[in-house]
Amino acid sequence: MGTRLNLRTRGSASFLRQLRGKAYLFGKYNDCRKYCASGSGPFTDSLYRDPVIPNKIWFTNFGNLGNLVYGYLSGSGGLTIPKQVSGGMTYECQGGFSIGRHINMSFSSSCAMDMF
Repeated sequence: MGTRLNLRTRGSASFLRQLRGKAYLFGKYNDCRKYCASGSGPFTDSLYRDPVIPNKIWFTNFGNLGNLVYGYLSGSGGLTIPKQVSGGMTYECQGGFSIGRHINMSFSSSCAMDMF
């Protein structure tokens, strides 16, 4: 009847130490923009750490649609959003992050999103 959680941790101990040092990534982003057939923005989104899985993150307003979407950070500045459905939309993309609190994601050859 209940939901079973997979508590498998991705990554090594050194990666987990690197992730703890990326606290600057988490919190509210006030200048988010989506570029598809037409641009949209600015809008706000927030990025939070998962309380159980160290390299899992959560977006609270993904693509300015109010959808809760999760992804995984890699130690090399990569971001992967695995295929998932949220709010009736299917999401899957690759991206990256930088020290200056910039996140960039590509959904397809014609759609991308930036968060500052």
